[in-house]
Order: sequence, then structure tokens, then C-alpha cells
Amino acid sequence: MSEPTPFLKDAIVVIVTIAVFALVTYVYLKLKPTIVLPRTWLGPVSPCPDRWVDEDGECRPMYETQCNAFKPDLYRGKECEIARACGTSWKGLCN
Repeated sequence: MSEPTPFLKDAIVVIVTIAVFALVTYVYLKLKPTIVLPRTWLGPVSPCPDRWVDEDGECRPMYETQCNAFKPDLYRGKECEIARACGTSWKGLCN
């Protein structure tokens, strides 16, 4: 059996390289990589929603709204729902 020509060797190397690169790219895009930053990277989070002030441990609105003042410690985990219901956002927690 004769030895493959140098051109054939080069063609096989190119085809295998392209196939491996295509496979890696396909897998990478299928995984949909996401970077999740811990809250410490975002800086300190305000105890109150945007356009609200913290007065004696209670969050009070600085604009006309139907929402009432509340103690943020009692509503942990519901920050984004509160902000949306009151027509604002909460920087560092939800937008």
C-alpha cells in the first residue's frame, strides 16, 4: 500500500480541524453560557426601591403613589413585586 500524498494529509488535517471547531462551537452555543454575578459585585443594595427613602427603618415614597410605607425586612424576596406594583424599580435587585 502506498503512502498518502502530502496534499491528502493536509486536507485530512484541515477537515478534522474544521469539524472539531464546528463541534465545539455547536456545543458552546447550545449550552447558552450565562455569567451570574453575586450581589457583592453590584455594590451595596439600597434598603428601599428607587425614589423611596429610608426613614427610621421604613421605606417611604418620594412621589405620589397608592403604595404605603413599609418595613423592608418584612418583605424579603418580594422586592421586585413591590417595586413593580408601585411603579418603580429597585436598583441592584430588579430593573
